[in-house]
Amino acid sequence: MSSQICLKLHLDSDILRVRAPVDKCRKIEEIRSYVEMAWPDLKKTPYHLYYTDDTEDACVLNQVSLPDALILAERSRVPTMNIYVKTGEDEENDGVVDDSLSRMVNQLVDLDMIPSHAAAQEFAEMLQAA
Repeated sequence: MSSQICLKLHLDSDILRVRAPVDKCRKIEEIRSYVEMAWPDLKKTPYHLYYTDDTEDACVLNQVSLPDALILAERSRVPTMNIYVKTGEDEENDGVVDDSLSRMVNQLVDLDMIPSHAAAQEFAEMLQAA
């Protein structure tokens, strides 16, 4: 198990990578502190966190699901956890991440145009940056 993890934080079209010690990412409050360091205005706004599981479903990230998210992140060559931030009171009830980048990634994978979610994510981010 690696001692560091890359938290890839997504808010709207902003993406921020943060390297953190794994032992400082075992509680949801610790994850939230990284999110709020990245976007301080979130301290005043209700928000919810999501991650994608091994079947590419968007899952609510909370204290119960955090261990699974960490295990999935550890499986990658560079341990990385994609965390999607959604603001608003009713976002937790949605249970899905529905931004244009995520939709593009899912379509690329679903249509077998790109073989892996990670490659599709990288490709979509490259297109978005262009």
